[in-house]
Amino acid sequence: MVVSGVENAPSALCGASQLSSLLSVLRSPLRREAVAGAGRNIHTRGHLIGLHPSYETYRRPEQIRREFERLQAAAHALGVQQPRWGGRQHYLRWENPITWQAWDDAGLDYDSTLSFADHAGFRCGMCYEYPVFNLQTRQTLRVRERPLIVMEGTLFDYMGLSYDDALALLCLLGRRCRQFGGEFVLLWHNSYLLARWHREFYSHALQALAGNAV
Repeated sequence: MVVSGVENAPSALCGASQLSSLLSVLRSPLRREAVAGAGRNIHTRGHLIGLHPSYETYRRPEQIRREFERLQAAAHALGVQQPRWGGRQHYLRWENPITWQAWDDAGLDYDSTLSFADHAGFRCGMCYEYPVFNLQTRQTLRVRERPLIVMEGTLFDYMGLSYDDALALLCLLGRRCRQFGGEFVLLWHNSYLLARWHREFYSHALQALAGNAV
Protein backbone atom coordinates (compact mmCIF):
# COMPACT_ATOMS: atom_id res chain seq x y z
CA MET A 1 0.00 0.00 0.00
CA VAL A 2 1.09 3.60 -0.56
CA VAL A 3 0.75 6.15 2.25
CA SER A 4 1.88 9.72 1.75
CA GLY A 5 4.90 10.59 3.88
CA VAL A 6 5.96 6.96 4.38
CA GLU A 7 9.13 5.55 2.80
CA ASN A 8 9.29 1.77 2.37
CA ALA A 9 12.58 -0.11 2.17
CA PRO A 10 11.91 -3.84 1.64
CA SER A 11 15.04 -5.91 2.28
CA ALA A 12 16.11 -9.00 0.30
CA LEU A 13 17.75 -12.10 1.74
CA CYS A 14 20.70 -13.01 -0.51
CA GLY A 15 22.28 -15.96 1.29
CA ALA A 16 22.93 -19.28 -0.48
CA SER A 17 19.89 -21.08 0.96
CA GLN A 18 17.60 -18.14 0.16
CA LEU A 19 18.97 -17.91 -3.38
CA SER A 20 18.45 -21.64 -3.88
CA SER A 21 14.80 -21.28 -2.87
CA LEU A 22 14.41 -18.22 -5.06
CA LEU A 23 15.99 -19.93 -8.07
CA SER A 24 13.50 -22.77 -7.78
CA VAL A 25 10.69 -20.21 -7.90
CA LEU A 26 12.29 -18.37 -10.82
CA ARG A 27 12.36 -21.46 -13.03
CA SER A 28 8.81 -20.50 -13.95
CA PRO A 29 8.84 -17.58 -16.44
CA LEU A 30 5.57 -16.30 -14.96
CA ARG A 31 6.96 -16.25 -11.43
CA ARG A 32 10.24 -14.78 -12.63
CA GLU A 33 8.41 -11.87 -14.23
CA ALA A 34 6.29 -11.41 -11.09
CA VAL A 35 9.41 -11.09 -8.92
CA ALA A 36 11.05 -8.72 -11.39
CA GLY A 37 7.87 -6.69 -11.64
CA ALA A 38 7.67 -6.35 -7.86
CA GLY A 39 11.25 -5.07 -7.74
CA ARG A 40 10.66 -2.53 -10.48
CA ASN A 41 7.40 -1.44 -8.86
CA ILE A 42 9.12 -0.80 -5.53
CA HIS A 43 11.74 1.31 -7.29
CA THR A 44 9.37 3.34 -9.47
CA ARG A 45 7.28 4.25 -6.43
CA GLY A 46 10.33 5.97 -4.95
CA HIS A 47 11.13 3.39 -2.27
CA LEU A 48 14.52 1.83 -1.51
CA ILE A 49 15.45 -1.84 -1.88
CA GLY A 50 17.61 -3.03 0.99
CA LEU A 51 19.91 -5.86 1.99
CA HIS A 52 18.91 -8.46 4.56
CA PRO A 53 22.15 -10.42 5.20
CA SER A 54 21.68 -14.07 6.18
CA TYR A 55 21.79 -15.48 9.72
CA GLU A 56 25.54 -16.01 10.28
CA THR A 57 26.81 -12.94 8.41
CA TYR A 58 27.03 -10.56 11.37
CA ARG A 59 30.49 -12.01 12.10
CA ARG A 60 31.42 -12.73 8.46
CA PRO A 61 32.42 -9.58 6.56
CA GLU A 62 33.20 -11.35 3.28
CA GLN A 63 29.78 -13.01 3.26
CA ILE A 64 28.09 -9.64 3.74
CA ARG A 65 30.09 -8.30 0.81
CA ARG A 66 29.12 -11.26 -1.41
CA GLU A 67 25.44 -10.97 -0.57
CA PHE A 68 25.46 -7.23 -1.22
CA GLU A 69 27.11 -7.82 -4.58
CA ARG A 70 24.37 -10.34 -5.46
CA LEU A 71 21.69 -7.81 -4.55
CA GLN A 72 23.34 -5.08 -6.61
CA ALA A 73 23.68 -7.41 -9.61
CA ALA A 74 19.99 -8.33 -9.38
CA ALA A 75 19.00 -4.67 -9.08
CA HIS A 76 21.18 -3.74 -12.06
CA ALA A 77 19.49 -6.43 -14.15
CA LEU A 78 16.14 -4.80 -13.34
CA GLY A 79 17.41 -1.33 -14.20
CA VAL A 80 17.19 -0.27 -10.56
CA GLN A 81 19.57 2.50 -9.52
CA GLN A 82 19.25 4.17 -6.14
CA PRO A 83 21.29 6.76 -4.25
CA ARG A 84 21.66 4.79 -1.01
CA TRP A 85 21.94 1.14 -0.02
CA GLY A 86 21.16 -0.16 3.43
CA GLY A 87 19.13 -2.75 5.32
CA ARG A 88 19.35 -4.72 8.54
CA GLN A 89 20.77 -7.97 9.85
CA HIS A 90 18.73 -11.18 9.98
CA TYR A 91 17.20 -11.72 13.45
CA LEU A 92 18.79 -8.37 14.41
CA ARG A 93 22.08 -10.25 15.00
CA TRP A 94 24.82 -7.65 15.47
CA GLU A 95 28.22 -7.35 17.14
CA ASN A 96 30.28 -4.21 17.67
CA PRO A 97 32.53 -3.36 15.92
CA ILE A 98 32.67 -6.20 13.41
CA THR A 99 29.17 -5.85 11.91
CA TRP A 100 29.32 -2.10 11.34
CA GLN A 101 32.83 -2.40 9.93
CA ALA A 102 31.68 -5.15 7.57
CA TRP A 103 28.84 -2.98 6.28
CA ASP A 104 31.22 -0.07 5.84
CA ASP A 105 33.78 -2.19 3.98
CA ALA A 106 31.08 -3.63 1.71
CA GLY A 107 30.06 -0.12 0.66
CA LEU A 108 26.65 0.02 2.32
CA ASP A 109 25.35 3.42 3.40
CA TYR A 110 23.16 2.67 6.42
CA ASP A 111 22.07 -0.06 8.82
CA SER A 112 18.81 -0.39 10.75
CA THR A 113 19.58 -3.39 12.96
CA LEU A 114 19.83 -1.74 16.37
CA SER A 115 16.69 -2.37 18.37
CA PHE A 116 15.70 -4.59 21.29
CA ALA A 117 13.87 -7.61 19.86
CA ASP A 118 11.92 -8.11 23.09
CA HIS A 119 10.88 -4.50 23.75
CA ALA A 120 9.94 -1.63 21.46
CA GLY A 121 11.68 1.68 21.93
CA PHE A 122 14.94 3.55 21.68
CA ARG A 123 17.86 1.14 22.06
CA CYS A 124 20.22 3.77 20.67
CA GLY A 125 18.76 6.51 22.87
CA MET A 126 17.74 8.54 19.83
CA CYS A 127 15.55 8.57 16.73
CA TYR A 128 18.06 10.17 14.37
CA GLU A 129 20.40 8.70 11.79
CA TYR A 130 23.95 9.03 13.11
CA PRO A 131 27.55 8.18 12.10
CA VAL A 132 29.01 5.10 13.77
CA PHE A 133 32.41 4.48 15.32
CA ASN A 134 34.78 1.50 15.36
CA LEU A 135 35.87 1.13 18.99
CA GLN A 136 38.95 -0.91 18.06
CA THR A 137 40.40 1.26 15.30
CA ARG A 138 39.13 4.49 16.92
CA GLN A 139 37.78 5.66 13.58
CA THR A 140 34.44 7.08 12.48
CA LEU A 141 32.95 4.96 9.71
CA ARG A 142 31.14 6.12 6.59
CA VAL A 143 28.15 3.82 7.24
CA ARG A 144 25.40 5.35 9.35
CA GLU A 145 22.88 3.85 11.76
CA ARG A 146 19.15 4.47 11.31
CA PRO A 147 17.85 3.13 14.65
CA LEU A 148 15.00 0.63 14.46
CA ILE A 149 12.23 1.77 16.81
CA VAL A 150 9.57 -0.94 16.45
CA MET A 151 9.39 -4.47 15.04
CA GLU A 152 5.93 -5.99 14.73
CA GLY A 153 7.10 -9.26 16.30
CA THR A 154 8.20 -7.30 19.36
CA LEU A 155 4.70 -5.97 19.90
CA PHE A 156 2.80 -9.21 19.40
CA ASP A 157 5.22 -12.09 20.02
CA TYR A 158 7.63 -10.82 22.67
CA MET A 159 5.50 -8.28 24.52
CA GLY A 160 2.20 -10.09 23.90
CA LEU A 161 0.20 -6.90 23.39
CA SER A 162 -3.38 -6.75 22.20
CA TYR A 163 -4.29 -5.01 18.95
CA ASP A 164 -5.31 -1.82 20.76
CA ASP A 165 -2.36 -1.78 23.16
CA ALA A 166 0.12 -2.42 20.35
CA LEU A 167 -1.33 0.42 18.29
CA ALA A 168 -1.29 2.74 21.31
CA LEU A 169 2.40 2.01 22.02
CA LEU A 170 3.35 2.38 18.36
CA CYS A 171 1.60 5.76 18.21
CA LEU A 172 3.25 6.87 21.47
CA LEU A 173 6.68 6.13 20.07
CA GLY A 174 5.70 7.84 16.84
CA ARG A 175 4.78 10.97 18.79
CA ARG A 176 8.15 10.93 20.55
CA CYS A 177 9.95 10.78 17.20
CA ARG A 178 7.83 13.59 15.81
CA GLN A 179 8.32 15.68 18.96
CA PHE A 180 12.08 15.71 18.42
CA GLY A 181 12.02 15.85 14.63
CA GLY A 182 13.33 12.30 14.35
CA GLU A 183 12.73 9.32 12.09
CA PHE A 184 10.37 6.49 13.01
CA VAL A 185 11.81 3.22 11.62
CA LEU A 186 9.33 0.33 11.61
CA LEU A 187 10.18 -3.26 10.68
CA TRP A 188 7.23 -5.21 9.30
CA HIS A 189 7.74 -8.74 7.93
CA ASN A 190 5.76 -9.98 4.95
CA SER A 191 4.73 -12.99 7.07
CA TYR A 192 2.76 -10.49 9.18
CA LEU A 193 0.57 -9.61 6.20
CA LEU A 194 -1.00 -13.05 5.78
CA ALA A 195 -3.93 -12.78 8.20
CA ARG A 196 -6.65 -10.21 7.68
CA TRP A 197 -6.04 -8.56 11.06
CA HIS A 198 -2.31 -8.26 10.21
CA ARG A 199 -3.15 -6.22 7.13
CA GLU A 200 -5.73 -4.15 8.97
CA PHE A 201 -3.28 -3.32 11.75
CA TYR A 202 -0.50 -2.47 9.29
CA SER A 203 -2.79 -0.16 7.34
CA HIS A 204 -4.12 1.47 10.50
CA ALA A 205 -0.59 1.95 11.88
CA LEU A 206 0.76 3.57 8.71
CA GLN A 207 -2.20 5.89 8.42
CA ALA A 208 -1.82 6.91 12.07
CA LEU A 209 1.95 7.46 11.80
CA ALA A 210 1.69 9.46 8.59
CA GLY A 211 -1.22 11.59 9.76
CA ASN A 212 -2.18 13.48 12.85
CA ALA A 213 -3.35 10.47 14.85
CA VAL A 214 0.05 10.06 16.51
